[in-house]
Amino acid sequence: VHNTPKSFVINEEEVSQMKAMTENVFTIQAVDKWGNKAIYSEEHPHNTLVSIESEGIDTSATQISYSGGGKYEITVTPILAGEIQLEIRLNSKSIDGSPWSTSVYP
Repeated sequence: VHNTPKSFVINEEEVSQMKAMTENVFTIQAVDKWGNKAIYSEEHPHNTLVSIESEGIDTSATQISYSGGGKYEITVTPILAGEIQLEIRLNSKSIDGSPWSTSVYP
């Protein structure tokens, strides 16, 4: 039986700086309501929809893939240099700490 994660943790260093017009990859880890890592089988968890929203990225190039163990690999391509906000959503609700401010350099 799969449990739907309650939120995710993110390594803020991975999203603090990104390069414009380049694929930037970061990982998020699903956690339960107590903050423990939510570990699943190698299948994508049931009833889990992860999405990224930002006016500063090329949404057509955004990729989200489940890599097992409750981890998701996210690839985004910022389109302009400057500060952008990355909002990560779980089942249409912003996760804890979202949005993240990201510095995009040329």
